[in-house]
Amino acid sequence: IARCFRQQAQGEIQPAVFAEIQDKAIRDVVRLQQETGLQVVTDGEFRRSSYWGRFVERCNGFEIRPAVFKFRDDHGHEVDFTATYATGKLSRTQPLAVDEFAFLKQVTKVTPKITMPAPSTMHFYRCTDFADPKAYTNAEAFFADLAAIYRQEIADLAKAGCRYIQLDEVAIAMLCDPAIRDRVTGAGQDPDKLVDLYIKAINDCVAGAPTDMVVGIHMCRGNFRGRYLSEGGYESVARALLHRRQRHPLPARVRHRQGRRLQAAALRTQDQGGRSRPRQHQDSSAGDTRRVAAAHERGRKIHRHAEPRHRSPMRIRLHRRRQSAH
Repeated sequence: IARCFRQQAQGEIQPAVFAEIQDKAIRDVVRLQQETGLQVVTDGEFRRSSYWGRFVERCNGFEIRPAVFKFRDDHGHEVDFTATYATGKLSRTQPLAVDEFAFLKQVTKVTPKITMPAPSTMHFYRCTDFADPKAYTNAEAFFADLAAIYRQEIADLAKAGCRYIQLDEVAIAMLCDPAIRDRVTGAGQDPDKLVDLYIKAINDCVAGAPTDMVVGIHMCRGNFRGRYLSEGGYESVARALLHRRQRHPLPARVRHRQGRRLQAAALRTQDQGGRSRPRQHQDSSAGDTRRVAAAHERGRKIHRHAEPRHRSPMRIRLHRRRQSAH
């Protein structure tokens, strides 16, 4: 898939040929998920060159520019990446993921899930320089137009039968990292106000979604060939996410006991020194060119579950001292 996207960019592969390759890859990855016992499956984002790419391809007003942040690894190596930039007023020219859902629905026997970038994706990666001032003078106006795009898309997905949407949230996770927070503060922004802004943006984007539609949030520190964008636990933002969301529940089971502190148990792993390890919590599902090579570990036998059980992608709990490994 990654090679085909490169060939497509160079005009070296016919669209119909590429589509056939994508169709087969999606059937294969859906079969893998079902045989593993998952009751909710995705298409691996195999039709996207980037998880946010269709917002550029199928909306007016966006172009691609360098991001101000960098992926890094434990050895200090850094890699640049790209981000969206608003050059004009935002509007949707065609559905973003309805075609993905239509095919996925045909090839699965369980619940099909559509993944979308969280709205913060189109704002945070360039810090304060997210839009041409002639188009947007403030973030509120930017997110208002962006929310309209999401609501249109979610409405069309609902009409097509979609009842499970996942928003991939990286910016809020990055704002847990003290180094990122310092950089944001140095740029003249308040990290906590950004978290509030991004939560409000999510609420605005899903407003009007059917009451029987599940809207999940996947918290992620980014993953590019084993590199990550930030470090740190989720404690500083978990309460805000839980208490300020509207209508649609997070895919979480919350156990609250007075005097205990909130931790994202399933999303956080620790090494022996107690430091959060960004790489270990990442979902290795393939989709764009970042993840294809790490889609699954070769040579390991997949055992079919006799009675598949749905497992929540995120479990949040409050605890005193110790946290079991996940």
